[in-house]
Amino acid sequence: MGRYAVSSCAMLSDEERAAYGITQPGRAIDLSEGPAESCYWLVSTGIQIGWIPYPSDQARDEKANAPGARQIEVAGYDAVQTADDESCYQNVSIGSDPDFVVVGSSGSFSTLVIRNEPSAPKEVCEIATLFSELFISKLQKLDLSA
Repeated sequence: MGRYAVSSCAMLSDEERAAYGITQPGRAIDLSEGPAESCYWLVSTGIQIGWIPYPSDQARDEKANAPGARQIEVAGYDAVQTADDESCYQNVSIGSDPDFVVVGSSGSFSTLVIRNEPSAPKEVCEIATLFSELFISKLQKLDLSA
């Protein structure tokens, strides 16, 4: 997979952030093993959404082997999902799909949704899937050749 040169926090437009209740710009965090940092957004509903474009092999292996890990499909791509009452983690394997202009060394990305407040939505995995699908859609549309 090629190099990922887009800022992770720039993945969501102002309009998308507003539509999802994200009132602040994303916060970049160095959790990735590639050229792009991870990004976390705080949502007005009391959840936090994280996108990790280059998850480490160790993190992916730990999640895949965690108790309760499930194989799922997100927008036609294989994924591993782990969840508890407060969070949901999905690692989506995009491999060498020719629809993707850019991808990382691992051939996957991760989405993490965490409940930060007791009143936050409990459907963390549904929210994670929604955002994983959005990130897949955005990656398929990127054109870094310009």
